Amino acid sequence: MNKDVQEPKEGEQLTLEQINRILKQQQQQKQGGESNTDDDRGADKKPSDGLKAAEIKAALAEKGIEIPEGVTLKADLAALLDGSAGDE
Repeated sequence: MNKDVQEPKEGEQLTLEQINRILKQQQQQKQGGESNTDDDRGADKKPSDGLKAAEIKAALAEKGIEIPEGVTLKADLAALLDGSAGDE
């Protein structure tokens, strides 16, 4: 487990960077710790590619991913969705 990513405390608001780091860490743990360098470089199509903000919100809801308070920009919503790509 990466020591610089701490488990959130109940009621604590996380930054988008922290959320993405946690999602990536969870994805790596599910893959047995393997790192997918193609995803890191953005070589593969992302789940949010070509989607409108409303469609990204719907996809997040379908996956059961809560949108943190204050996250309203399409890019931030896309980062949440793209960071959860390995959770399927």
